[in-house]
Amino acid sequence: MNNPWHLAIDFGTSNSAAAHTAPLTAAVETLPLSHRSNLVPSAVYVNDDGSVLYGEAALSQGRRNPSRMVVSPKRYIGHELVQLAGKDVPLKDLMAALFRGVLEKGCAQHAGQTPASITITHPESWSVHNVDTLLGAATSIGVPKDVLRTITEPRAAAMHYAAKQKIPPGSHVAVFDFGGGTLDIAVLRAEPTGDFRVIAAKGDNSLGGRTIDNLLYRWVIDQVEKDDPDLADELHSSQVSIMHSLDESIREAKEMLSDTSSATITVSTPHGEQDFLITRDEFNEVISGVVDRAVELTQSALQQAGVDRRTPIYMTGGSSRIPYVQNRLGEVAVVMTLDDPKTVVARGALEATMLGFTEGTGNIVVPKPTRPDNPFGEGPGTLSSVTASAAAAPNLTTQFPTQPDPSGREVATQGAQTLAATSTATPSKSKKGGKKKLVIAVVAVVALLGVSAVAYRMLGTKSTVTQVNTTAKDSDIPLLERYSTANQFLPAKLLNVMQRCGGKADEYNDHLTVPVYQCGLSNDDDAPKMDDSKPSYIYWVPGDQSETAHTELQSGKVLRADDDSTIHTSQLQESSSSKPEVGLAFPKTGSGFVYMYYPKDKFTLYFEAYGQPSKTEITEYLKYLGVMS
Repeated sequence: MNNPWHLAIDFGTSNSAAAHTAPLTAAVETLPLSHRSNLVPSAVYVNDDGSVLYGEAALSQGRRNPSRMVVSPKRYIGHELVQLAGKDVPLKDLMAALFRGVLEKGCAQHAGQTPASITITHPESWSVHNVDTLLGAATSIGVPKDVLRTITEPRAAAMHYAAKQKIPPGSHVAVFDFGGGTLDIAVLRAEPTGDFRVIAAKGDNSLGGRTIDNLLYRWVIDQVEKDDPDLADELHSSQVSIMHSLDESIREAKEMLSDTSSATITVSTPHGEQDFLITRDEFNEVISGVVDRAVELTQSALQQAGVDRRTPIYMTGGSSRIPYVQNRLGEVAVVMTLDDPKTVVARGALEATMLGFTEGTGNIVVPKPTRPDNPFGEGPGTLSSVTASAAAAPNLTTQFPTQPDPSGREVATQGAQTLAATSTATPSKSKKGGKKKLVIAVVAVVALLGVSAVAYRMLGTKSTVTQVNTTAKDSDIPLLERYSTANQFLPAKLLNVMQRCGGKADEYNDHLTVPVYQCGLSNDDDAPKMDDSKPSYIYWVPGDQSETAHTELQSGKVLRADDDSTIHTSQLQESSSSKPEVGLAFPKTGSGFVYMYYPKDKFTLYFEAYGQPSKTEITEYLKYLGVMS
């Protein structure tokens, strides 16, 4: 039999990558996941027959029927069930489709032999339960539990860079992971064993490559409206296929701007096309707010760890290639760009397994590379101390179900997995104390197709007012489960902090004359304060009654003052195609209210601001939420 080989999967928010030990040399290499890329989209799509497509096939089908697609399954960790096209689908089955596809790619490189170990990465912040969900997805396709290993993403990245250059014990490094969907920064300390320990971490789940795509959409639409009003009118009624083409052009231009001083974005319609040139300087200006936030979080993580700007910071994730990002980070740390940032985590995860630094229950047999590169020398966890004979490797070829399923249904290949063949979970409605379920509606998923929520609204597509989900009794669920079209118009950051939303109106306050719903806010530690405090709750009114709520907030009637002359009201921002109207109402003394009104989407939000915060403090907090520019 062949020597045992090993696999690592970097399960990403937008894209996933993998690494394997090469068949001839046993060296750690990136595993090609398609004919043109080392990456594969993390998207999944559920067919009518229950089979699950992944990657490009999922995106292709999802453009025709978005109600059956999840672009970022990783974002829904913590929810056991996802509702797609009216059916409950176990989240682990969606993740399993991707894992099976990557596994098949790897086995094809090794004459059909299954790997002796599979290492899967996860964010530093994930709970044990979340990691167990990840492992459950792998075991559901037949991977033995003792074959599985896990490691956090920042540790994996640090291990990869440590294999490239010696990092002395006791020294510190930072990892800046700027991927398609999230931004994560971690500061790690090198241990004497050769392992790394995370000592500080910061992040923002609303920042990533898609955020930059959204900003470029705004820039393009501004140019179209200025230069060609007729084309703008045509785009207002364009089909999803046209928006997908624009989305592809924007992503290509964004990537090109990392290597060239300018790029062209093409807007194509049935009646012709027009090119818009964007320079790198213009691009830098467009994304400056995002980069400011990234630098701010990085500086905060470094300060939390007690290290200075001489700390090396290693770049991972495709968005970290942007020169402006690297230049700005150079203001707070020493930027190191040693390798392809898109596959660093996958390779580092496998290198960590080779050195014995990943978590798992089984004993892993490690093949000695033809040209071993061990930066840590002899000692616990080094290559020589964990290498065993190849004869001890388990023969897993028959343990992974890559052949037709015993049930008689053929397990789909080429990016498809049959749910019925792998799922043992019984779908059920979300109940308090029971399984958490995520509901995804058609219009909500449209924003995830690559046609961003911002662009979707800016092009004049009619918004849909949905019904509030009052059947889920669990009050500790995100707004998106209560109001499934919220991500069509609300910024990602605001959605991200609206996590504890109840389903019953009318009981929370007596501010307004219309029913009001409540969400608890999950503010980050670095969220700006207003008069030394942060709001704990935000209230929202959907549908036709949102206009009444807006009127009562805008006029100050919400304060119920006996004398209107004691009320101060002010508008901080007018509503536009991408932003809400923002205003405030305060008495001369005491607490007041700050509101946000989306007239087109018939949605009003507001929160109580305690004390007497300044307009500057209020504005900074609203910028943090993403509702003000």
